[in-house]
Amino acid sequence: MQVAGRLSREEFWARIAASEQRVRDSAAILPIYGVAGWSGSLMVGDWEWENGQLVTAGLAHGDPSGDGPTVQVRTTVNDPQAAVASLRIADLRALHDEDDFLRRRRAADVAPTVHVDIPVNSVPVRFEVREEGDRWRGAAQQADYGLVIEGRRMATDRLTLIRVHDIEPYLAGHRAHLNALRGEN
Repeated sequence: MQVAGRLSREEFWARIAASEQRVRDSAAILPIYGVAGWSGSLMVGDWEWENGQLVTAGLAHGDPSGDGPTVQVRTTVNDPQAAVASLRIADLRALHDEDDFLRRRRAADVAPTVHVDIPVNSVPVRFEVREEGDRWRGAAQQADYGLVIEGRRMATDRLTLIRVHDIEPYLAGHRAHLNALRGEN
């Protein structure tokens, strides 16, 4: 294993395989949701552990580097509103111009929220949604967990979520995405 620099191809894919196994091993801990009828690419999204415990499990739909619609659905044991706020701040931190950061932060803070019913396993769930440009984020609290949806170029009224029991298509999609980024086939 290399200490500094790039990983070899074998080291890289060994790390990915270990990460995938961790996702497989924890996929049943939280209910995970996908977009019903999605015909585009699929991949695992954000998975987070705190003190060895799964706290967030996400599934991503669409090509994050493309021009088409994308949706990531996260299930979290944390407050979903706080998760949305963290996502907004993370986007703003990517800005290098302090004036632009402050302007966008003020605009985001005053952006109105709307309540939207999105079907989850055929049951309407009320999400608090905040639109920011071509992106929107919604949060809803379920009994023991929160749902956070982040959509880009996808209207909320075209969205239906379904419970996902087979993580393998999402893992395969993630591998394919990494292969494409690395120029491997």
